[in-house]
Amino acid sequence: MLWLVLGCLARQDVVKATTPLPTVVAPVMGYLDRRTVEAAPDGLIEALVGELELRGLPPTVVGADRWAESFEAKRNTTHRLEMLGDAVGGSNLVLLVETHATYFSQMNGRYRWTVEVVATVAPANATDGALSSSFAVPVFLDFYHQRETEAVGAAAAVVARNVGALLDEYLGGL
Repeated sequence: MLWLVLGCLARQDVVKATTPLPTVVAPVMGYLDRRTVEAAPDGLIEALVGELELRGLPPTVVGADRWAESFEAKRNTTHRLEMLGDAVGGSNLVLLVETHATYFSQMNGRYRWTVEVVATVAPANATDGALSSSFAVPVFLDFYHQRETEAVGAAAAVVARNVGALLDEYLGGL
């Protein structure tokens, strides 16, 4: 019966840009216990690129070599958006997805992690008009040796879905 009800629910259509808006994407993975920042796992990057392409936002993923050092010095989202806007030209939007994973506990032989995410979309070269969303994604990993990278990778589908909702909200307000 539940499947019948769920099958009848209307799906939300994605909001598409009226004209292609080139978008710079910086998927960042940070740590709570050290200043190191690095690129998010490939699975998350691919999921984010898919959400952007679905909405008519041609993505350009900015590699960690262009932002890692400055992001380690400035951990504030506003500063990071400004740095990204200054570093790239010819784009209309900047999407910054900041993640960090923390170990929570062992439950039923699996390892529970929580992936905290702050996703922000803003016009390039301006933090005015930025729209942000913060959320947490619980994930379970099978092995003790799996750490932050695997936790963020396991959360990729949920993170991308939430970022897609953020993009819909942003595009709906244009």
